Amino acid sequence: MSTSATIPEPSASRREQKKAETKQNLIDSAIELFMGYGPEAATVHAITKRAGVSTRTFHNYFERRDDVFAHYLHEVFEHFAHRVRAIAAVHPTGRIVDIMRDAMWIYCFPPHDEQVDSGATELVDPTTPDIRKFKPLLVMLENPQDKGSAEHLDVDLPTLTAPGTKALCDVDPDLSPFKAFLLLDVSFSIAMRAMEAAVDENLSGGLSPQELYNQAFDMLARVDRTEDEE
Repeated sequence: MSTSATIPEPSASRREQKKAETKQNLIDSAIELFMGYGPEAATVHAITKRAGVSTRTFHNYFERRDDVFAHYLHEVFEHFAHRVRAIAAVHPTGRIVDIMRDAMWIYCFPPHDEQVDSGATELVDPTTPDIRKFKPLLVMLENPQDKGSAEHLDVDLPTLTAPGTKALCDVDPDLSPFKAFLLLDVSFSIAMRAMEAAVDENLSGGLSPQELYNQAFDMLARVDRTEDEE
């Protein structure tokens, strides 16, 4: 009598979950390398080494390094589009700048669990993007280096941000695609600048990050109101 037993194949749902975990691991590894050591360090070899997989596995999910960043940024703006629509549906003022202020907040100040004994905190929702991670990628897109350099991210910015600009146009029909794209770009930029100013005593003037954030959006709101009055 044989004592061997047949090991059951993992279910289709389990296989899909494993594939999703591997893909996310590659994305996380690429972003961590980019943020920690710069774009030159985020090579396919370095990404796969950090993720603990082979380059062959990498190419099962992405054709090239840039595709990892493109996928990440597309997911960011899909997330943003969903958030804008949800906020707009119940917003008390309905003004697009006020909606942007509320929508952007979570990317600058993601909600965290209570501090644990080790001193670390974890995101309540780990899928919430952090502006300090994705904004540098957008900056690299806006200021491309030599196309032969690893510092050039060879993806299309308007295409990546399309979910966000479309959501803004749907919320405010008076916005053209260009105006929506511009509003999106300005809003992300001023939010990022507020975060950067918070660690510079000469710029912050003793204000908290939240106060600087609101101050920046107050300026944008004043511009918006001026345009309405003209």
